[in-house]
Amino acid sequence: MTASPVYQARQATQLLGGVQRVRTRVRGFAPWSSERATLALLDQVQGILDEYVDHRPAGHLSMPPSSSQEHGT
Repeated sequence: MTASPVYQARQATQLLGGVQRVRTRVRGFAPWSSERATLALLDQVQGILDEYVDHRPAGHLSMPPSSSQEHGT
């Protein structure tokens, strides 16, 4: 059996020492849209990353050596 919303509200008020919540933060997935300036900055960062893709260390794309290669067998 679940408690009624009124009962839950009373419990919450008692837990807060009689203070009632006026406003709470958004729960779960909040609506979001990026600002134009943020999108422009992200485009600049992606452009820089694309420009320097050839200068990344080669090790980040290769597979780790197998155990037979490590021991020279």
